[in-house]
Amino acid sequence: MTTNKPTRLPWAIAGAALLGVAAMWASGRGAATSQRPTVEEAGAVSRAQASAADSAADNEPGYWGEVDVEDITLRLPSGYVSLGDCESSFHPWVFDQTPNAEAAERQMAELGLTPAQRARLRPLLECDAQTCRVQPPDELVGALSPAVRAQIMRRLAMVAENEQLRYPFRRARRYGRWADMPWLRPTVRDMFARVAYQESGDDVVVDTSYACRALQEPAERIEFMEALKVRYGLAAHLRVDPSTPLEPLARWYSRRGNSAEVLSTLRTAQAGPRRVTLHDLLPPLARLRHDSFPRLDEPAFDCFWSALHFFDGADASTHLPGLEGFQMALRTQYQRVPRDELRYGDMLVFISNQGVPTHAVNVITPTLVFTKNGGSPRRPWAIMRLDDVRAQYPNVTDIQGYRLRSGA
Repeated sequence: MTTNKPTRLPWAIAGAALLGVAAMWASGRGAATSQRPTVEEAGAVSRAQASAADSAADNEPGYWGEVDVEDITLRLPSGYVSLGDCESSFHPWVFDQTPNAEAAERQMAELGLTPAQRARLRPLLECDAQTCRVQPPDELVGALSPAVRAQIMRRLAMVAENEQLRYPFRRARRYGRWADMPWLRPTVRDMFARVAYQESGDDVVVDTSYACRALQEPAERIEFMEALKVRYGLAAHLRVDPSTPLEPLARWYSRRGNSAEVLSTLRTAQAGPRRVTLHDLLPPLARLRHDSFPRLDEPAFDCFWSALHFFDGADASTHLPGLEGFQMALRTQYQRVPRDELRYGDMLVFISNQGVPTHAVNVITPTLVFTKNGGSPRRPWAIMRLDDVRAQYPNVTDIQGYRLRSGA
């Protein structure tokens, strides 16, 4: 749960700003005229009011309320995984520091292979001065116990030649085991029970090539890969008890001029279910995309596009800025903000060890962000924990805060 308590807020700041806008409007139009403002003039006033309200909110202590989160999985839509994703090539096991078959057998014994299993592999060993390699038969791979499989895969992953084993699929313990996914057919469920093992509590799968060979039906192979490629997010709810102060909440969750809509949503929730999903408080574009995947025929929407358009309407431009365009936008439309002064919708930019932006997200609360992790259509828009997103970018050495400038 992410939470904070209400504090005394400088109400006079917002009031003075809005009065100033009203005074400017009156002096510009004349007090005696009855002519209605044009659409353009009304829009300008609306934008000025929104800018004034945003400026006032930027100077207030943040109050984002009490938020409860629940981990969820986001299954890829049908057609996003093809049979070609289930790679079934044979990959040998390569053992290092094993200049002969005897040394390789000793290493296999240390890893837990039984005498019968080692005898089965002995005639298949091929050794040179530094390493031995063996192509294990499928019946042996399928019969490995989870504990032995874990030891073998951890050891083999340390050898450069076993590159295909160095990046396993991982499913965090809080989501449960792959084999427990309710929508899997029995044959696929059984395959996960065979090839998955536990590491630091997570479910780990490395033997995808074996699984793709062992599963007989194309639909089984596709379902196996669909399960491996399941994505993750959060269902987040804001508590709205009778005693919850709604105005400061509305100012936190309503940047760029949608405070009336947000306040109405909060009041309805306070009178009824006593909670509101953060989905319902998102701006139009983010709300439209949240917990969804890009269509396969859409542009390759990435984190830079998503972060720049967070506050836009559903008809936002689909032009992809790329890294260069994103950096230009940061220079011309945004200002740096200290991390402890960030507000809803502000941008967090992940900077790599080479000093360039590698990812960008939008602040929901200090611990939750709205993110699109990469340009693949297999990556959804989601609300995630900031720490979980950060863990996906190991080369990041700095995270910088940015805020869209008034009028931009």
